[in-house]
Amino acid sequence: EVAVTELKKRFHGLNIIGFRNGYLTGPEISESIESISDSSPDYLICGMGIIKQEEFILALKENGFNGVSFTCGGFLHQIASGGYEAYYPKYIDKLNLRFAYRFFKEPHTRKRYLVSVIKFPIIFSINYLRK
Repeated sequence: EVAVTELKKRFHGLNIIGFRNGYLTGPEISESIESISDSSPDYLICGMGIIKQEEFILALKENGFNGVSFTCGGFLHQIASGGYEAYYPKYIDKLNLRFAYRFFKEPHTRKRYLVSVIKFPIIFSINYLRK
């Protein structure tokens, strides 16, 4: 709710037709997919964390969602924590070191980043070679 309020303050006229937290379990997943598909938004921003958000968007597409979807990682959390500009120091933003800043500021990202650095190139290479 805080992120939505901040976005509406920043982008006047923004029409947000729905939102919810990304902590979905069991039947909430299919209910959310159905609700989003039925409301047929033009755009969807999904910030559930790596892998979950991508799987959720793929399930949406399989359920007939035709809008444009974006994953945003910690963006909504960052907006809710005082706005994007307030979250990262200017030098971090200017040097494009946001991932490194999050690595040290948000301990929960460390394992995910380390696994991704190893896992992504392997999976990407296997998929590329299959084609």
